[in-house]
Order: sequence, then C-alpha cells, then structure tokens
Amino acid sequence: MFGALCVSIFKRAPTAGKGIRSLTQNVWFTLGKMSTSAENEVTHISFPDKPAYLSKLKSENVAIASDIGEASDIVNGDRDSYSLLVIHPQVSEEGMLTKYIQTGIKSQKIIRDLPDFEGGFSLCYSKRSAIVERGVCVYFKEEDGKDIITRMKTVFNRHGITNYFKFVNKTKGKFKRIQYDVANDDIVEEADYCLSKSLTQSAMFSVPEFTSVFHDYSRTKMILQQTSDVPEVAQLLTIADRLIPQDLDVQQLEDNMEHPFVVVEGMDATGKTTLTKILEDRLSAVRFYTPPPPIEHLRKAFDRLPELVRRAYYSIGNYIVAMEISKECKDRAVVMDRYWHSTAAYGIANESSTGDLPVCGHSVYQWPGDLLRPTAVLFLTVGEKIRKQRLQGRGIEKTFEEQSLDKDQLFRQRLCDSYRRMENPGLIEVDASGTVEDVVKSSVEKLASCGVHIPHSAMQLKNNKG
Repeated sequence: MFGALCVSIFKRAPTAGKGIRSLTQNVWFTLGKMSTSAENEVTHISFPDKPAYLSKLKSENVAIASDIGEASDIVNGDRDSYSLLVIHPQVSEEGMLTKYIQTGIKSQKIIRDLPDFEGGFSLCYSKRSAIVERGVCVYFKEEDGKDIITRMKTVFNRHGITNYFKFVNKTKGKFKRIQYDVANDDIVEEADYCLSKSLTQSAMFSVPEFTSVFHDYSRTKMILQQTSDVPEVAQLLTIADRLIPQDLDVQQLEDNMEHPFVVVEGMDATGKTTLTKILEDRLSAVRFYTPPPPIEHLRKAFDRLPELVRRAYYSIGNYIVAMEISKECKDRAVVMDRYWHSTAAYGIANESSTGDLPVCGHSVYQWPGDLLRPTAVLFLTVGEKIRKQRLQGRGIEKTFEEQSLDKDQLFRQRLCDSYRRMENPGLIEVDASGTVEDVVKSSVEKLASCGVHIPHSAMQLKNNKG
C-alpha cells in the first residue's frame, strides 16, 4: 500500500523584543498520495489557534498573500520552537465519500498510535479537485524532535509509509515541496506551494457530504452504511432498524407530547447530572441520557472511528431516545442529560480551528427537521478552574475526546462558541459556578420563562425536607 510523508522546514529569525525563542525549525510531515495535477490542490491544517491553508501554485507568477500573519502562530514561529507533522494515510478505495471516510479511519488509528510527548495534535485534510483525504497534524517542541521522530518511524512503518514530501519555507508565503523516496531519499518531484488567504472555510462545513453534523436520519444511516464492514457499525445499523421506524414522522412524535421535555447541556463537570436528577425529582419526570442503553456498549468502538462516523453514532442515539421520549411525554415530563446540541457542538469543534469556526447563522447550527424538538434547553457553564476541581476524584474513565478537552483551552472555547451559536432552539445559559441551590434556583426561573413550571407544592416539599 502506498503512503507518503511530508516534512516542512521553516526558518525564521528571532523576533526582537520578545522573551521567547522564535520558531527556528519546524518539521511538517504529510502522509498520503499527492496528485500530480495542479488543479485545486490544498493542504489544510486546523491548528488550535488558526487554520493554515497551503495551495499548490500553477506558475511562479501567481499573486499570493503578502501578509501571512493570519496563519497559525505555530506556522509563523510566534510560539517557541515547534516541529509539526501532518499525516495523510493513503487508501485504495475509490469514490469521494468512501475515500474520505477510509482515510479518516486510518487517521484515527494513527492518532491512537502516537507516542506520548509534550505538544498536541490537530486535524487536517488535503483536497485535490473533488477528492478530500483526512489526516492528522502533530506538533511538539523542537528540542524533542529527534527522539520523537525516531519513535514516530514505528508508526510510519506500521501504516505503510513509502514516500515523503519536504516543504521548505522560501519566505513571503511561498514553499517548495520536494518529494523523496523513503528507501533511498532520492528526489522524485518538486512543486511550489503558498499560504493562501483566499480559502477561509473548511471543506468540512462547505461540502455537505463531509460535514460531521447531521440534520436528518437518512444521511446518518447512509454514512454508517459506508463503513458497515466494521462489526460495531453493522450492529448499530441492526439496532437502529429495530428501534427507529422507516417512516419516521416527527410531527406525530411531537403531537404525542403532553408534558415538557427539558434538556441539560454543558461540558463535563459543569453539574449536568446533578441538575437533571433534581429536575427529575421536582418535575416528577423520567430522566434520559445519550447514548441510550441499547447502543451504549458500542461507544468505545465508535470513539476510535473518524469524526464523521463517530457523530453518526451519537446521532443514531438521539433518534433512538427520541422515540422513547415521545412515549413518556404522554404521561409525564422528561429531563435529558445531553442531546443533539452536544452531538453537533463536538462535531463542529473537532472539525475546525478557532480561525475558521462556522459563522453565526450557518446552517450547521440549525436543528434537524426530523428530530424531536425539546421544550427548553439549559446550557450550564463554569470557569475552567472550578470545572477541573470538580473533575478531580470522580474516578470515571474519560473518553479520548474528554482527555483532549482537558488539555486544550482553545478547543474548549470553540466548543462553547458552537453551543452558543445553536438555533431553533437556542440554548439558555445558566451560570453553574455557584452552590447547587443557586444553580437550581436560576434554572427553575429560566425554565419558567419557557413555559416549564415547577409545581409550587414540589418546591415547598423540598424546602420542608431541608
């Protein structure tokens, strides 16, 4: 199987007046086959702070951006010394969507194989014409580079990397890409690239086929069918066929509801579970969570798959639980710990960097037309110091995604921004940094403004019990 490895060398003089070393040498590896056609070839890296777009030049006379300051600080050298690796695995499958998903699956496997190091990783992709291939960018301190690259060679060999490309910074936003043969380091091909300012929107949100936010059940199922050879995916599809009717009628589900349906959203350790339990009690409600019990056992397997397939799993969970909620709401209220807003917000935050988050009003923030809509959605927020204090000693195994949430402040910010941009329905923000009593009081007041009233007798009873 063919694979490729790109190495970029960036050299920049130290910046006067700054108390840190500037980036003197960055190494940028890109695994994956690169097209020999010059048409629309782009490598995109979702660095945590800003995206970077490298476009292939068709001639030396192409006008390029003179100001490259809008690219990531990591690329420009404003953050100490870092080495960067961008990994695009090659697959034999044909077809735009299949190739995208399969390179995503292999990229996730590469992420799991990464050695422990001080640094981080970001998502990336390469686009040539209509073909988009996924990958991973890894960055670490330059002084650790020799050791880490040696350790990374085990990963490269495991995933069949046989060619590599070197990107050399030619200044003023231009780069030389040199393709080498891994076995003997012979030069195979050279090409010119530049940092592009004309591209500001990730293909993950401008090409509907690639978007990891789902707005209808049929597309969710179609994406899963692309990877039905994975046993857990096949099992999920079988469960979905049993629990979700083919003629899904959301209007009928909503007509069945005679009691409120309240969702509590927020990051881990913001108090969602505590609040949902209290609201369950005071509303004499039933409490749900996602992923629901019929598919909960598959979660670990899907958390190792690419974002598009992982979000399809959580999306299926939303549709499954919606069927049960509609039935329950005939007789009593329902309180739920996370729902579609979380599924969408994580999909958006994982597929973007701070510089190319979809703008307010983008269709990605709109509620699905065929999914049961809640009566009200509360969004609990706390400061990061308080959130980490609450996380200590919980003793709960974290998902890979939750581990990233703890490490990456910019990811947390993108996640919160994504939540806040949701529409139809939007979220009602609740400051959850105070005491439980304060949070409950604020939540009850805000629910009342949405027509969800806690019976006075239930409130009085709780107060008497003290």
